[in-house]
Amino acid sequence: MERPSSSWQGFDSLSPDSEKYKRIQLLFSSANFEYLETCAIESRRKHEPSLSLDASCSIDLKRFTSGFNNVVLEIAFSDGVFWVARIPHQTLNNNDKTSLLSEITTMRMIHQHTTVPIPRVFSFEMSTDQPFGYPYMFMEHRGHSLPNGLARTIPSEHLPKVAKQLANVFAELQNLTFSRIGRLWCGDKADQPVQIIAMDWHASPGPLETSFEYFYNQKQA
Repeated sequence: MERPSSSWQGFDSLSPDSEKYKRIQLLFSSANFEYLETCAIESRRKHEPSLSLDASCSIDLKRFTSGFNNVVLEIAFSDGVFWVARIPHQTLNNNDKTSLLSEITTMRMIHQHTTVPIPRVFSFEMSTDQPFGYPYMFMEHRGHSLPNGLARTIPSEHLPKVAKQLANVFAELQNLTFSRIGRLWCGDKADQPVQIIAMDWHASPGPLETSFEYFYNQKQA
């Protein structure tokens, strides 16, 4: 299996003078990555009880990629399996944590109820009050990696395939229906029945009853 970090550039992709560079340096120097490796083994054993007792994993801090909010690290298990760890390099406020928990709930709903190829979320921690010192999320590596950046155009010979894939995704997602419009929420541990909560980015946070309310109120803002 191709490892997640095969095209990641680590610090080489960042300017040493940038705030992001400094935040990631601080994270790497202050977080307890030995503890995170222990958590990764425990999480995998929870999902795979037959995992060998001598299984181990490692996290190489030179192998990472990053976005606006998160740094993503490769977790390499001793049996050749790879996960990824997603860690915020910016401080999360309560709204950020709510949005992240809603994202986790949404990803799990899509994974459980559709065939859309979305990474599985194995486990997560939102609190900084634990030995690692930062929130984190363990996610599935789906067996391929992308170079930094995304394609801005689709070659014409691939357009029919891409259009078919998108149509299949939309067809499956439209079958996930809820009583109101808002964000999905399953509690602070993402283990409760699904609720619909307000959208903090919308002109009328809601939850809203109809699509008319959603688009009308957004247009009036």
